[in-house]
Amino acid sequence: MKLDTRNRDIIIIGYYGQGNFGDDLLALYIIRLLKKAVSENRIMVTAPEGNYLEKWFPEIMSVSLPYALHHLTDSPKSVVFGGGGLFFQFEKPSLMNLFGARGNLMWHCLRHARIELKNNLRLYAFCIGIGPLNGYGAKFITRKLCSITDHVSVRDESSAKFINAVNCEIVTDPVLGLSDLIVCDNFSHGKAVGFIIRCWYSSDKLIVKLKQVAEKLRQEG
Repeated sequence: MKLDTRNRDIIIIGYYGQGNFGDDLLALYIIRLLKKAVSENRIMVTAPEGNYLEKWFPEIMSVSLPYALHHLTDSPKSVVFGGGGLFFQFEKPSLMNLFGARGNLMWHCLRHARIELKNNLRLYAFCIGIGPLNGYGAKFITRKLCSITDHVSVRDESSAKFINAVNCEIVTDPVLGLSDLIVCDNFSHGKAVGFIIRCWYSSDKLIVKLKQVAEKLRQEG
């Protein structure tokens, strides 16, 4: 089915609407920020159809990540990369995949984006995490894409050092800017910190460390 993407000139690319609460909060922040300048009906987001972002913002359009990558040249004039898992290497580097380049999502983004850059496509990478990137090809492609973006913000110093670009800055997680949406009577009269843990291969070890951190924070008031 061909989607009607006319007038949808802003696309937000990330792993949204798939149960990663942190990434979805980041998408929420980005859309709220964009809505100050443009209407919702100009925005596409890479997320499954019927996801909860559509309930929060009824006029946005959800498209699949493959669809977004293959249609960068159709209508978007601004592309925002946001969150984790994008600047990441999934395949083991080898000669067959150009030492990790072809197994890197940024390979496809760069290939399509460079075509459209001549037509004033604007690229932004917002609050991203870099890596792990083991192959030379994956590292080269990632740096190359970052070099042609108008702005890059990262969440950690190692990512900033890897990119090593003048247009890159380290930022705090913008989810902290959503505090106006968080209402909880139980915590309205004191200090509180919440932890949300996603089931991952190292979750058990992480929980132990988080419990230690939480106990230290509790002792410090």
